[in-house]
Amino acid sequence: MHIFGRKLFTELATFVTGIVRGFPVLLFWRLMCAVVFPCMMMRKYERSYRPEWEQDPLLSSWISRAKEDPDVTICKACNCKLVTRLSSLKEHVSSQKHKKHMIGYSGQSSVKQFFKKSPLEEEVKKAELNFCAMLVEHNLPFRLMDHLSEIISKSFHDSEIAKLFCCKRTKAAAVTYNVLKPDLEAEMLVDLKSFKNIKTRTPIFSLVIDETTDVTTTSTLAVVTKYYSEKDLQVKTKFLTLVDLKGTSA
Repeated sequence: MHIFGRKLFTELATFVTGIVRGFPVLLFWRLMCAVVFPCMMMRKYERSYRPEWEQDPLLSSWISRAKEDPDVTICKACNCKLVTRLSSLKEHVSSQKHKKHMIGYSGQSSVKQFFKKSPLEEEVKKAELNFCAMLVEHNLPFRLMDHLSEIISKSFHDSEIAKLFCCKRTKAAAVTYNVLKPDLEAEMLVDLKSFKNIKTRTPIFSLVIDETTDVTTTSTLAVVTKYYSEKDLQVKTKFLTLVDLKGTSA
């Protein structure tokens, strides 16, 4: 009986010792099951914003990525954040809230589309620029456009551009001074600087000045530049500017 009791005590002690030694392992696995594994599963099913959604006809007009969090989807029409999942986005499209807000939002888009310039208007502007450039190139007066503008619009009945063409003397002068002049000056300066002195590496050009008086009896100084153009391989003479003079004495 004594031997049997000792054997039972030894087995019980061995069992308890095994439990104590295995406690850290048991605690580790319980921690993994309670915290780590669920987090891993959650990361597996995280959703991120997909740029290709912006090309979807059903989503493109209102979907956007949040600035503060690139993985958050927002509805520009409803001004709210959404679950970043395609099925949730499609559910939002069919909701009454979204349909109500899209009515006003679609109206804003229509207004922007209304003020958008058509390709025809751009072609008309190009035609007007070409005629103004012709006046400058051939030194023709702006008043010529009063007659020419009407002839163009009346003569070419099959052209939509000609029908919309309207560029008389006032508009032609404004286009020349405000649109063509800056570009032509910049082009001339680039051409002028292309031919340089071999030693000093500075542009070679000359200035020609002439004092004159216009119809308003205002004394002016015309400045013309003369230079060699490497692009066209010839000497060019270009009008540079006209300076108003306060006095004409030496």
